Amino acid sequence: MGRRRRKRRTVDPQDVLAGRVKLDLRELFRLIHEVNPSDRGLAKEECDARYARKAALQSLLIRQHGAQLRAMPEEDRPGVVSLQHISGGRDACHALAEALDEDARAWLRQQEVERGWGEEGPGDERGLAPERQGDGRVLGRAAGEQDPLQRGKAALDEWDFEEAQRCFEQAFKRSAGGVKASRALLDLLVNYLAQHEEAWQLRDRLRPRALRDPQVRHHLGLAAAHVGELAQLRKLLAGLDGEQVAEAWAVAGRLAVQTGDLEQAEATLHELQQLDPQHPQAVDLEDAITQARADARAPLESQARQLLGAGNADGAADAARAILESWPRSQEA
Repeated sequence: MGRRRRKRRTVDPQDVLAGRVKLDLRELFRLIHEVNPSDRGLAKEECDARYARKAALQSLLIRQHGAQLRAMPEEDRPGVVSLQHISGGRDACHALAEALDEDARAWLRQQEVERGWGEEGPGDERGLAPERQGDGRVLGRAAGEQDPLQRGKAALDEWDFEEAQRCFEQAFKRSAGGVKASRALLDLLVNYLAQHEEAWQLRDRLRPRALRDPQVRHHLGLAAAHVGELAQLRKLLAGLDGEQVAEAWAVAGRLAVQTGDLEQAEATLHELQQLDPQHPQAVDLEDAITQARADARAPLESQARQLLGAGNADGAADAARAILESWPRSQEA
């Protein structure tokens, strides 16, 4: 007699997701395939529910077995990856990056860094991937629905900043900090809304490729200047040029003058003059520094004059020498 084949156990996905049933790697792969509704001709409601369970199971798979997995981007389906065992022997279907849990999306971003995906990797700016439901409808947005990045640009053209911000934030989330969405959102926050702190807080959510983009670096640099992150400002602007670079250094210089850090103001003036010695921003900053130094030494100069007027020449001379130690250019001293 031949051996009896062991009957495969039936598992409720909800029990697995709730932790009531534990599956090994092979069983999780199998369950994800069983849940997947693609090309089964199911009703819309059933498809929606199955896609949600599939994404939750894929997130669980990544969470528990990420070290044994690899993600391969689908070149013609932005936002979609194939989840595979590192041996290449089995897979866990295609995953929609935007539908995964946050920790699973973080794992995908790490895969991007380690494997060097191309310019349009999972979750990038071209919108949600065209993963289809059983009825052929695009999962995640209605067929023909305009991309949130385009909706945001249209809202900005109408000066509807609130709607533009909502759309750009949606695009930023969907793209996991991709280049085009990062450009749009940072430009809005920095150059239209003056929400510099909010813009600066986005830096840790940007994809590595976005952090290398000159436009993104310009916007982040201006935000860094406004919030006083001068060490980071120098790194962000390294190798860049243009009016936005000058503006960032000018902002940093004005902030330094306002806080009384004239040494830092001089350093930012030097950066401006390296771009263009006659740049209007450089001229204005130099004037502001000169005035700030004059204001700072004015009380001591007044004291020296009073000593001299009272006939205390030695005291006036001592006061003058003290002034010259800090302000060698003081004509009064």
